[in-house]
Amino acid sequence: MRARLVASLGVLLVPLLGACGPSEPTTIERLRTAVEDYAAGRPESTDERIAALFAQVDADVAALRAEAAAAEGVARTEAESKARALQQQRLELWQVYVKAKVDRLRGAAEDTVRDLGKQLGQGIEDAGRAIRDSMEKPPSEPAPR
Repeated sequence: MRARLVASLGVLLVPLLGACGPSEPTTIERLRTAVEDYAAGRPESTDERIAALFAQVDADVAALRAEAAAAEGVARTEAESKARALQQQRLELWQVYVKAKVDRLRGAAEDTVRDLGKQLGQGIEDAGRAIRDSMEKPPSEPAPR
């Protein structure tokens, strides 16, 4: 009888759970995606968006710490553990983000130096050409007075 009741409940609950659809990604998951997109150079992942997501994760950590401070026993331990784990994930994502930011800046600096070198080289070629041309022309006679 009990097995039949459990099976009946399972048959009823599975479709209900499936109807709920996928859950909304957590802030840390959205942050991870944004940092990965930033590291890949995708323009939709901006510094402002990432900063906002880091601020939200900080708020989530603070909420977990407040929950831990208000709780006792197992609930307190679980909330403290969740806060530490979330803080650790945040730190890891911060390190990835800073590395990606440095890589982007290095790439921009390399492009700037390369462009400057091209311009400088072109200027030297132009100056050399002008000197060569001026030396190849016979001196013109002075104009009569």
